[in-house]
Amino acid sequence: MLLGLSWLQPNRSRIANADKGRVEALRLTLVVDEAHFAFQRVKQMTVAPEIIDWIDTALVNQGVGVALVTTPQFLERIAQASVQVGWNDGQFKRRVSKWERLPKRIQR
Repeated sequence: MLLGLSWLQPNRSRIANADKGRVEALRLTLVVDEAHFAFQRVKQMTVAPEIIDWIDTALVNQGVGVALVTTPQFLERIAQASVQVGWNDGQFKRRVSKWERLPKRIQR
């Protein structure tokens, strides 16, 4: 089954409420590629990362599996949000059960 989520499109800055409900009702594992884009892409963040907070509260807290695929930039964004908007990065990090660094190059 294919589930299209409009909030993953690059020009959307907010999560559509209808899409939130669709994911929350399914009980699947959600895989988010390029998860570093869940944070504001600005020098000075002004708000907490809404998508990450939603993943924590509506999905992880309810037992929905989530895998975030990202670049090392993700950890930089976590630190930036913590410092610039006072976001509780420790709460997010405690929910992560496994961090896996992938090799820079895939062996053939």
